[in-house]
Amino acid sequence: MRYLLLLLIFNSFSLHGQEVVDIIYSETFEHPVYPTCKKHKGDNEKLKNCFFKNLSYDLKNLVDNQGLNYFENNNEQKKTQIVFTIDKNGDLSNLSYTAESDEFLAKDLLKRIVKTWKYYKEKKKTIIPAKVDGKPIDFTITIPVSIWFGDMH
Repeated sequence: MRYLLLLLIFNSFSLHGQEVVDIIYSETFEHPVYPTCKKHKGDNEKLKNCFFKNLSYDLKNLVDNQGLNYFENNNEQKKTQIVFTIDKNGDLSNLSYTAESDEFLAKDLLKRIVKTWKYYKEKKKTIIPAKVDGKPIDFTITIPVSIWFGDMH
């Protein structure tokens, strides 16, 4: 039986910009809050884990799977890195992918992220942006993604 196994590796992320070291080590840094993770406010590690776990789940379940038909007959691994910013208002900006990324996979995942954001916005459940010293900041996330395709018995 041929099927697709999608593995989104969201626990390893990196920040871009001049303030990376300052933000990571700042005691006043607050991780962005995913709409389904508000109960973890105040605990950055739990917020980060919840953020990526729920984003991964939503990307697989809230959005149709039309784009992934492209890979139906592949027996290989695809890798990509998607990049996006959660701005000071909790909106998405600067969506992109790295040069070494699989272009189709990257574009599909970025479309899924946009659709997921729109879904929550329509439900009036927005992302709470990251903060430093209580002030919202732009927060850029890079997510490495690996997908394996092929026969599994």
